Amino acid sequence: MATQAEKIIDWAKSKVGSGKWSGLCQKFVREAYEAGGIHGSAINATLAWNKWGVSTSKKNIPVCAAVYFRGTNAVVGHVALYIGN
Repeated sequence: MATQAEKIIDWAKSKVGSGKWSGLCQKFVREAYEAGGIHGSAINATLAWNKWGVSTSKKNIPVCAAVYFRGTNAVVGHVALYIGN
């Protein structure tokens, strides 16, 4: 049986090349988590990046962690899913 992390990563990898989520990074990450059985708030994390803890370290990022980036206009950011290596 696949682990929760494996389900999330498999779902995300299966969407590579799809344009469905263009400009919808938070929705992509949320749907990946849902594919792994994690359900939660639909808060637009890309607009609220500065409300989350910030780390400048790229070491020891947990697999399946949501990784947030500041946007170039300092209002809208970006969120991605760390799948390892």
